[in-house]
Amino acid sequence: MTFFFNPHNRHCDSLTYGFDGGSVSGTYNSSDLIIGGHEVKNQLFLAINNVNFPELSSAYDGIFGLGHGQQYFVSLKNQGLIDFIQFAFKFGRDGKSKSHITVGDSNPLLFIGKVTWSNALGPNTGWVISIDDFIVNNNIIGSKNVRAIIDSGNSYSHADDNIAKNIYMKIPNSKMINNMNIVRNNDQLNGLCAGGFQSGSPSGGWILGLTFLRNVYSIYELSQDGYGTKVGFATLSTNNE
Repeated sequence: MTFFFNPHNRHCDSLTYGFDGGSVSGTYNSSDLIIGGHEVKNQLFLAINNVNFPELSSAYDGIFGLGHGQQYFVSLKNQGLIDFIQFAFKFGRDGKSKSHITVGDSNPLLFIGKVTWSNALGPNTGWVISIDDFIVNNNIIGSKNVRAIIDSGNSYSHADDNIAKNIYMKIPNSKMINNMNIVRNNDQLNGLCAGGFQSGSPSGGWILGLTFLRNVYSIYELSQDGYGTKVGFATLSTNNE
């Protein structure tokens, strides 16, 4: 996939955007944005000139967010370039399979069976859904109707302290070390590795990041104004491409 920016109009408006762990600031610009051969005219973006966020200290070219209020996909639909205002992911794992993003539809070669859909909990909440429960080693955790943020930008998944404690009580030989949940893994040099679910969720519910999303095919559908309306999950196919 190729991203191509050709900034041609600098706006006067500036913005400081704060989030967990830091902030960034800059000025609005517009550009013709091309992704995978699809061009959107006059896409608005923020040209950053000040970064106060340690995780962005590396040489990033930028961040293409996929949260609510996403206008890029709406513009593609309005220009007749895609059929549906949606995108879908298959995330690779351990370097043994490729990651895929499909824009404007889903890819039936990458999943099997039917798609299970969950409606977003509100028009402006982003990718927040209600989950029925969580099962570990055939044991029901007992976390019914919990709000969960589906977050493809988060490496781990997070739950509040009580739910995380219940999860790891069901996992043999797990422990807490330096406020991190640790599980035994004989493939690691020291026999230990960080658990995929960690304690502490700022939302008070769950954050389902890549430790969950790598195990499913996920589809995200947006409304005409660019807000998330529902999320679909399906079983991954055995296609490793």
